[in-house]
Amino acid sequence: MARVTVITHDLDTRLETLAALEGGHDVCAYLPGAPLQQLRAHQPDVVIVDAPVLDEPGGTSLLDATTLVDQDAPGRQRPPAVLVLLAEGEEAQIVAYFEAGADDYLVKPFGRRHLRAKIEGLQAVRLGLLDTAAHDPIAISDEGVIMNPEFDEDGGHTQLGRYSIRGMLGRGGYGVVYRAWDVAMGREVALKVLPKEMHHDNEAVARFFREASAISRLHHPNIVQFYEVGNYQGRYYFTMELLEGETLKKIAEREAPLDPRRAARYVAEIAKALGAINSIGLVHRDIKPENV
Repeated sequence: MARVTVITHDLDTRLETLAALEGGHDVCAYLPGAPLQQLRAHQPDVVIVDAPVLDEPGGTSLLDATTLVDQDAPGRQRPPAVLVLLAEGEEAQIVAYFEAGADDYLVKPFGRRHLRAKIEGLQAVRLGLLDTAAHDPIAISDEGVIMNPEFDEDGGHTQLGRYSIRGMLGRGGYGVVYRAWDVAMGREVALKVLPKEMHHDNEAVARFFREASAISRLHHPNIVQFYEVGNYQGRYYFTMELLEGETLKKIAEREAPLDPRRAARYVAEIAKALGAINSIGLVHRDIKPENV
């Protein structure tokens, strides 16, 4: 169980957060401007801050977790992890929040299970439960090479936060995609990591987070399910459902020409997915057989 402090003006956000964490965590909600001593008294493990609060005078000081540690409390306290809540379309702001001290973010509206997973993951990392001396958490190159010397194809792995990386699935212009195991949720995922060389390119970072936000808004059987987006030790990432099987490109190369009725079924299913994307005002600009 984690002690969670929520700071927001918005009543709906406050109620939804309390409902999501009810029963599993000790949660206190405060209005912005609450005295620091009052916030410290709760001795939070995780602080959830609504982004509009950070735009107020002195608001970004909440991202410095050390200010929320009660120096007079008995025993040694670890600074809390800080989770920022953003509205859709504001993903580009998270870069500045990360630089100011935020540990992770979540886009509203959020699912209750998603929020609980964020809290559990932040708490596990904060307590050092997912890292070991044998694993370099950032031992992956931007070309998708596992750089940990103990890695091998028969079972070795490295870590990125709560994700145990099992190998590379593919690489594109805006990231490397890995097969990974989510230790907290107990499932395999596709983990996309933004190359380090792009971290100083504001447009690339914004595009990376916009992609994550777009996927998170889609719920359709023909579209991969989005899980979470975050930052771990300076590496930006997001995770999705891991699908097994072949791409349409591989099938076509092996079996071309395809039976017209079979090809029509493929086109119909692709059209359904594109219809779902269009229904929320988005356009997919990279439809090709290797992406199906």
